[in-house]
Amino acid sequence: MPKLDITYMITENIGVESIAVVSPHDLEATGSLSALGDVATALLLPPTLTLQYHFLPNGQIHPYIGAGTNYTVMFAENAERSLENTLGPTDVSAGNSVGFAAQIGVDVDINGGWFVNLDVKYIDISTDVKLKSIGTTRTVDVDINPVIVGLGIGYRF
Repeated sequence: MPKLDITYMITENIGVESIAVVSPHDLEATGSLSALGDVATALLLPPTLTLQYHFLPNGQIHPYIGAGTNYTVMFAENAERSLENTLGPTDVSAGNSVGFAAQIGVDVDINGGWFVNLDVKYIDISTDVKLKSIGTTRTVDVDINPVIVGLGIGYRF
């Protein structure tokens, strides 16, 4: 899944990174509906802001760690066939989420201002999903909590 990361270096060691991506996710049921497995799909937009510490700003290899927050917007929710076979036609709506984010990564200089980036991010995403079917509304707690591995090319200005 393509994503966009933009980092602004406040000092040689401290950076602020903004992360943007839209990604599809399956929503898995818990509780009485857990036997159904994935009950819905949704698109997630989890813009994330992290504060980073870069350990070796003057070397060719620049490892870093970061922590921050995200606000996840959920949209384009759809019920899976397994859910509708059990409950009948179902309208799915997921609430937005605020959560913690953590990352670890490394930049490796290529030449000039160009570098290769590898990072791993954990994003805490929890939401209530409402399932409306045949006059009944059920609320399901959903934890998505993705681990995102990124590999990219960057340029320092």
